[in-house]
Amino acid sequence: MAYPLISEYMNAVSSAEDNFATLTSLRPILGFDGKPLFSSGNFAVVFKMEDINTGEIFAIKCFTRDQDGRQEGYKSIASTLANVNAPYMAKVEYLEEELFVDSSVTHETEFPVVKMDWIEGSTLGQYVIENQDNHDALNRIISTFKDLGRWLLAQPFAHGDIKPDNIIVKKNGVFSLVDYDGMFVPGMEGEESREVGTPGYQHPRRTIKDFDRHIDDFSLSVILLSLKAMALMPELINDYDGGDVLLFSKKDYMDISSCSVFQKMGSLVTDEEFQEIYSNFLSVLLAGQLDYSSSSYINAFTTRTICSGTGMSRVFISDVLWNIAHKDYIVGMCIDNNDIEIFRDELKVRIAWNDNSYFMTATDGKKTAIEKFSGIHIRRLLVNVNILDDSLSNKLEIISGKSQHSVDRPDLSPQLARLWCRQHYPSIEDSVSFMALGNTLILSLQPSSDGVLIGNFISVISADARFLNKLFWVGIRKVLIRDFQSGFEKTIELNQ
Repeated sequence: MAYPLISEYMNAVSSAEDNFATLTSLRPILGFDGKPLFSSGNFAVVFKMEDINTGEIFAIKCFTRDQDGRQEGYKSIASTLANVNAPYMAKVEYLEEELFVDSSVTHETEFPVVKMDWIEGSTLGQYVIENQDNHDALNRIISTFKDLGRWLLAQPFAHGDIKPDNIIVKKNGVFSLVDYDGMFVPGMEGEESREVGTPGYQHPRRTIKDFDRHIDDFSLSVILLSLKAMALMPELINDYDGGDVLLFSKKDYMDISSCSVFQKMGSLVTDEEFQEIYSNFLSVLLAGQLDYSSSSYINAFTTRTICSGTGMSRVFISDVLWNIAHKDYIVGMCIDNNDIEIFRDELKVRIAWNDNSYFMTATDGKKTAIEKFSGIHIRRLLVNVNILDDSLSNKLEIISGKSQHSVDRPDLSPQLARLWCRQHYPSIEDSVSFMALGNTLILSLQPSSDGVLIGNFISVISADARFLNKLFWVGIRKVLIRDFQSGFEKTIELNQ
């Protein structure tokens, strides 16, 4: 059977009220160009559409290529998922002969569509890149991914194409899987798979004959390994290009001893959790599927991090703080990283500021909990365990950029400015000299610098209130920026 062109589907959904058989209340959501928003893959195009009666948003999948067994497969998938009550999966409805399309490539006029809930959020790949400098966020992702893995591996069905692009991280941090074209569900035993997934996330020996509840085992194991490696060694994230390979390719799986990324990860084996995840990956690579009763699987997918929002996280953090407070403890602060550490022996609590909230991470050496706090709630917790004093309260203000206090250490300002430049404009770091003279920080831009980039640099640093507040805190009262090439000078007075 031939299917319409994407442009022909766009024309059809633009007049949804006339062309849908039953979904007549749907309307396409339009982009800036006034055309329906869509994304496309190998076999289909997906439109984002709104129900004008309920305001609900749906994904409408229209097929562009034929695929054996699709109709029967999707009917079985929809029937199975109708009985699944979990946030990881969306409801699916397969509608035969639902959309009328006037096509130039086929005499057919009525075509099937798949209706799914629209999942709003970032793909897992996007989320990792956006949070590559946020250690807490990466650890939360690992914990959430383990929860997803344990749940999915315990089901009688399998997704079939687990990869970062098919995992959506919603605003509440929960994962949802999309794209169910390659799913295995009960009743498909003995059939061949309609597709074999993306090679970078599939077992190198997988074929269309490998089609059962175990087809996600390898994908979940290799993504978990990649996430843990990137959390321990963030520079590995630079190897991820957002495409069909996270860290490893099918070629790497065939000869891991020659894989440069595996070689880089050699230094990570001292981390106990990484050892367990790596051992689990090797087991599934060799066996082709997981032994769900094995210690390697149980240890690898055991959640050691108690995620925020569970209720247990705040209880655990309170217990760790309480145990710290009952003996001599140390409070330290790193102004470079904008965080505070409170620790004693193996007990440690880290407080960081991100996205206008405090994030508290607590560990007792075995388990870790992460929780988000407002300013009022974090102070209430610290008062309850008898840790909050004027010094710690001041440090909380400092890392949030709200401090009214300062210390006389202007000599720290060049280090802070260089770090800021490295994070925001690494390509010109070597073209900028940093010097403190009294309570003035002098940034001198060398003649070889990129003029356009320098202009952006000056504008952004001048507007970064949080960074300027750090400078004020260490005793800087004036920032002088000099561009030797143009003769331009700018003075920023720092006042609280």
